Amino acid sequence: MTQSVLYSIKIGGPNVTSYNVQNVINGIKSNVFYKDFEIHLSIEDNINKETSNFIKNINDQHIKCFFYNNLSWYQWLKKSFENSKNFEYLITSHDDTYFRTKYFDKIFINEISKVQNVGCFTFIDDGYKRRFFNPQLRGAYHIDRVYEDSRKNGVEYEYHLQKKNWHKKNVKIKKILNYLNLSPKKFYDLKKNDDKFFELLTSFFFDFKKIDFPKKTIRAHSLWTNIMGFKVNNIKIFNITDLDVSHGVYADEDICLSTQKNDLVNLLIPNIHYYHDREIDISRSWKDIKKDQE
Repeated sequence: MTQSVLYSIKIGGPNVTSYNVQNVINGIKSNVFYKDFEIHLSIEDNINKETSNFIKNINDQHIKCFFYNNLSWYQWLKKSFENSKNFEYLITSHDDTYFRTKYFDKIFINEISKVQNVGCFTFIDDGYKRRFFNPQLRGAYHIDRVYEDSRKNGVEYEYHLQKKNWHKKNVKIKKILNYLNLSPKKFYDLKKNDDKFFELLTSFFFDFKKIDFPKKTIRAHSLWTNIMGFKVNNIKIFNITDLDVSHGVYADEDICLSTQKNDLVNLLIPNIHYYHDREIDISRSWKDIKKDQE
């Protein structure tokens, strides 16, 4: 007998906090429609003591904890695939991504049921509301990127209507305001307009209203690993490569290339939202990722 959705979350690194883990769990539990779900926490031993104690005190029938000395991205994905065999859908997630849409599971299951050959799918990251360059999809070598430097100029995907290089100015302004203590360091609630000074200064070269999202589910080339969804029956159709790195460097490209080579379709579902909690314009583990990238 299959269950609805398995949520597999990779938790690792000294910078992950109990705040992150609690928000990941709450984002799922407070927004799901179907109750026959499980949350699997894959926990590495390099987390700090405060987070470790928080996890050890979790007592929830929906949550299972798995402890590892260390766990590469490839190993975690393979374990997630294996553990999902009794579920209809698998959602893999970072430890700092929080669902924000009510009954998101009912919405994506309805959308995915329309497409038989689904490879992987994802949703809208509300990080764009912080007014930084936060493309929803990993850049492919489309004509606009090759000939117009769309990513370098900050006009890729939903930002194609913006002025070139707006994103560099936004980051510079934010860093100055942070240094002068004139701007909140952390965005705890994206629904609140708590950084009006920053928004005023950036409005001279960035038009928030011109961010251009699709109105319905669309086919996509390559997704980010922040949140990736799978139809479990289709996982056996494709294979992924062991890139021999601890972080998810290019794991998203590997998955999305493998799915498409096997005639599966990758999707972006725009009416479901989540938030990837990050520092200004980079992820928490960016320095470690750069080391792995070598």
